Amino acid sequence: MALIHKSFATLAVLAAIAFGMLTSGMLTRMGFFRYLDRYEARRGQFYKGIVPACVEGTPWGLTEDQMPNLNGQTFVVTGANAGLGYWTAFHLAKANASSVVVACRNMQKCHKAVAALIESTGQRNMSVIPMEVDLSSFGSVLNFVAEFKRNFAEIDGLVLNAGVGFTPFSKTKDGIELQMGTNHFGHQLLAQELLPLVREAAKARRGATIVAVSGAIHMESYPEGVFPDINTMNDEGRYDPHTAYAQSKLANVLFAQELSELVSGTGVLVNSVNPGIVESDITRPLMDQLENRVGSSIRKFVETEIFHRFVTPFFWQPRDGALTQVYAALAAKVKVSGKYFDPVGRESMPDPHARNKTLQKHLWKVTENFIADWKAANLEPTKQIISS
Repeated sequence: MALIHKSFATLAVLAAIAFGMLTSGMLTRMGFFRYLDRYEARRGQFYKGIVPACVEGTPWGLTEDQMPNLNGQTFVVTGANAGLGYWTAFHLAKANASSVVVACRNMQKCHKAVAALIESTGQRNMSVIPMEVDLSSFGSVLNFVAEFKRNFAEIDGLVLNAGVGFTPFSKTKDGIELQMGTNHFGHQLLAQELLPLVREAAKARRGATIVAVSGAIHMESYPEGVFPDINTMNDEGRYDPHTAYAQSKLANVLFAQELSELVSGTGVLVNSVNPGIVESDITRPLMDQLENRVGSSIRKFVETEIFHRFVTPFFWQPRDGALTQVYAALAAKVKVSGKYFDPVGRESMPDPHARNKTLQKHLWKVTENFIADWKAANLEPTKQIISS
């Protein structure tokens, strides 16, 4: 315990020095963050755009005042009640999108977010629309799709933003490890079911988009990149919360690249993005684990004002962090497909595993087969949805 306290004291001193250098501009003038932005580790440019200082002086792909007028367009954002999803919906609604569907698991939080979005963007109730979807349940996904199709005929941008991270081992309602099942399998089912509507928008306006929100952490997945089958994904003995989350984020990149190839020539643009380190609720389970190992003092320290004053300059705030995925959601801006973007809207190179075509196609097939088997077992021949 004494060693732990000594380590925290040392860390606090170093953090204070770094904070002083950062706020004084010294690290930026020394080119430290520019070096970090260009640095290529064994698995790729992990630090590119990871914090706002890394892109200082660099042309951004998009800023708030560069948003085009989105009148007549429809967007769907999953996990849009908070964080990156909320601010993605904000930017789209603010740019006059005709419909922004705020898709959430918790409808109480969803309605609260929609009310805040309407008030802050000046949009009407019919422009920002709450809808329920739980990506950890195939039944919920199909119910969402059925309801959506009753009200909309096109989707100009589908932003696959929702996710869970760093959770203890558990499984989805359909029997897949929770992080992989929610972040990848649920989103692949959703994208496949809504793809005809995205194609319609692409045909009508010469372009539509699907965005998979990944992260630099995808470079920290298992040695295999992605486990080869469902049984291995569900092996609790091999499970690690951090690495399993990284695996799901790598799966997001592989999914986007494979779907991009499958829809080539249709006008549908599919890309994956890394928003950088963003202040987000997704790290709460990680903090719970750290508290269990170190004690409640770590949470108390993290919740102090001095900690937030130190950390804030290093984190993307969700409003700015969302701009990378907003950029990728705008067909008129992004214009490319099958790419990976770092903040803010800069085309980059993902992990070597993400460049493995065999792995890419294998994961798609594993996912597609699991979904097909689930449908065969759970859906009556004449019935397209079930209650979750």
